Amino acid sequence: MEVVENIKRTSNNRKENFMSIENKKREIEAEIKQIRKNVNYHLDKLQDDLITELLRVEQKEKSKIEKLLTSLKKKKTVITEVQENIASIKQHASELQTFVTMKDIEKDIAGEDKFIQSITTNDSKNQVKISCQINKSLQQITASIQKFGEINVSSDPCDFSIQKRKDRQARLW
Repeated sequence: MEVVENIKRTSNNRKENFMSIENKKREIEAEIKQIRKNVNYHLDKLQDDLITELLRVEQKEKSKIEKLLTSLKKKKTVITEVQENIASIKQHASELQTFVTMKDIEKDIAGEDKFIQSITTNDSKNQVKISCQINKSLQQITASIQKFGEINVSSDPCDFSIQKRKDRQARLW
């Protein structure tokens, strides 16, 4: 009977449509997850690159300071030894020996003083500060992106026709 055949065809068509919707849902979920994975990977890489740069800059600046501190410690040791030598010379040497030795010591101290003065004229004494300027686009991402995407529904006409009973009756007469 034609009505039963029409019911079967309609039922099969709807079942196919049902399965098609389920399959498309799985495809869309996979696409969403892949995009999220790609975005996460990209952000992780950007974060890692920035942290690597931070560590490099920190190490470089700390190394400069440590180098200067080591030089200053050596200079302090030299000056302390000179002061001790001056006291010893004044106590044990003649006036002529003291005078000649003091001239040599003055030259050494002048060299150390030049070193200290050079520190004050170059960047070595500057307070080093590190900072980070986060990309404005990243800061605005939560405000500017309100949706991950949008789900759309569209309808297309069925690709089969239902035979009408009147049409068949008309052909039979």
